[in-house]
Amino acid sequence: MTVEAIPKGYQIYEDRLTPAGISFRKDDAAAFARSADGWLELELEPEPRNKHDKNAIKVILGRGFLPLVRPRLINTYIGRDGYIEILFQILGPKGRKKEYENG
Repeated sequence: MTVEAIPKGYQIYEDRLTPAGISFRKDDAAAFARSADGWLELELEPEPRNKHDKNAIKVILGRGFLPLVRPRLINTYIGRDGYIEILFQILGPKGRKKEYENG
């Protein structure tokens, strides 16, 4: 997998994140990991009705991303034992990280 360069005007806000709940959706996670490449059109979507965490953010494929930030896929791994790892970073505009942190 090739990790895309950080776009001009962006910086890393979060360095190494992995989606929660992969073990509950292994087939979907494995399909994603097998097809993942660079930016791959990841989308972050707030999940305020999540019964486990009202601050949860869903990582999905598709239609854009939260206005301020952008996910950057950095690694995928599928082990022989069924272990799946998906790692990504959160990027945002330079000079605005405090806004993100205070969000």
